[in-house]
Amino acid sequence: WAQPALAWSILIAALFIGFYGLNLLMHRQWTEHERFTFPLTIVPKNLFADEDGKLIIFRNRVMWIGFACALPLVLGRGIQFYIPGFPALDTYLNTRFADFVTSPILKAYLENVGISGGTNLGLSFSILAIALLIETDVLFSLWSMFLIFQLWNLCGKAFNLTKFPGYPWEFQQSMGAFIAYAALAVIVGRQHLWRAIRCAAGKLGAPGDRLTYRTAFLMVAASLAALAVWGVWTQMGLLASLLFFGYMLVCGFAASRIRAE
Repeated sequence: WAQPALAWSILIAALFIGFYGLNLLMHRQWTEHERFTFPLTIVPKNLFADEDGKLIIFRNRVMWIGFACALPLVLGRGIQFYIPGFPALDTYLNTRFADFVTSPILKAYLENVGISGGTNLGLSFSILAIALLIETDVLFSLWSMFLIFQLWNLCGKAFNLTKFPGYPWEFQQSMGAFIAYAALAVIVGRQHLWRAIRCAAGKLGAPGDRLTYRTAFLMVAASLAALAVWGVWTQMGLLASLLFFGYMLVCGFAASRIRAE
């Protein structure tokens, strides 16, 4: 067990070093130039604010009402997972909008639209909780783009595109979206990145800034080098390792910007 544990530990450490290096590299761009609010840090501060040594959240009547409503549904689903015969209360919340139309085109468009959609998640309180932390303009982008994406299913039915294996290629399009968003972040912060390169080379900036950017670049380089060595060591292949885990670094970079924004 020691060798697999060592291999996975090296892989995870290399990825997180790369993630941290990329965030360190873009920290000033996101905090000072683009002025992101980092909303995920604001909510915990407000939730766990104290007054007279007591947490305010535990004296909030609305919180306890929401807790009382959600707890039976969540517990029911958990019990049903281990005991299938147990009647989970939220089973009756699953609704597919395609069941309410007769047109084949509309059925295709609404195939994955509904309270449960095609995921059979039902009314997910986890997703609702996360949605409360997201700004409304971002939420609008999420659900509007989701509805626009369903046009792929409509076109597949209308033009017989479903004959192609894997249509409409959701995973591949998600990969492209992450890469495009990361590229957009680089384009927006190109002046900052150029300054960071010059600062790391010692051509400008205070000594503290030079050290910060040098550390960031070294962490990214060390991460890529470790991932390359890991790919050769595990016989995954040098190119395959860099492509696959490089994409994971891109996803982490894009996700960091999304969370910051």
